[in-house]
Amino acid sequence: MNAPLRRSLLALLHGTTLATIFFYPLLQVLNGDIYYLSWQWRDTVEFAMAFALLSVVFAVAWAGIERLGSPRWQLVCIFALAFLPVAAFLVTLLRQLPIKEELVPLLSRRTAFLATAAGLSALGIGCLLKWPSLALAFAKRSLQVLSPVSLVVVFTLGNLADYRSY
Repeated sequence: MNAPLRRSLLALLHGTTLATIFFYPLLQVLNGDIYYLSWQWRDTVEFAMAFALLSVVFAVAWAGIERLGSPRWQLVCIFALAFLPVAAFLVTLLRQLPIKEELVPLLSRRTAFLATAAGLSALGIGCLLKWPSLALAFAKRSLQVLSPVSLVVVFTLGNLADYRSY
């Protein structure tokens, strides 16, 4: 496989993964409460179109980031691009864990929340300054590990396509 095609396919994989984890909270709500949300066939079509468009936008942005020369700039741009999708995915994932009864009150305390945010920020800045190439590789591999979440989209879309509210 030639290098430009490989880079394009990887950009599409990363773009689809970012779109998937961005829409993961919506899909979890739809999986459980589709009847109460009055989901219609046109909603499925609109969702599929929005998902495809967002995947392409993320893929194009990823391809542009790959062309940046400096690993530091690539890492900053990837953090900026992936912040909202990853945050949405992690919040939904934390809500599904059995420890949410202990975790939510802990993070609702201002000091615990600020300490967690400061620690994660310090870790991110430290990686950006000390090991940008290693952190960049870790960010890319992490998104590749999350790519099977795209199967959730496919299965949920299949379930939504069969759903008819009367």
